[in-house]
Amino acid sequence: MDGLGLIMKQLEMMSDRLDTIASEGSRRGRDLHDKLNQQGRDLAVLTHRLGSLEDSVNGQAVTLNEYQDFKKKAEGAGWLGQKLLRFGWVILAVAGWVYGSWTNIVSMLKWLVGRV
Repeated sequence: MDGLGLIMKQLEMMSDRLDTIASEGSRRGRDLHDKLNQQGRDLAVLTHRLGSLEDSVNGQAVTLNEYQDFKKKAEGAGWLGQKLLRFGWVILAVAGWVYGSWTNIVSMLKWLVGRV
């Protein structure tokens, strides 16, 4: 009986060990399943966020195009503005010269009219 008891004890230990392995495997399987579900939820959230980001970027494309058009217009206006500013300075200088020399211009005109 001693040998049979030893064999029975070994079988019982193996059975307990198999039960432990089965329960750990089941727990690992549940954990894996939970992690997979969590990844699925995370993926759904990321997909939604990515869709929102794409919509936002597509909405900004119009704004970027408008900005580039505005920048081109501003560059053109800058060139034209520089030319107009130079022309304005010339007009201002001439007006200042006329104002400062007005007495001389009037006396010269009176002299010319008096000669004619």
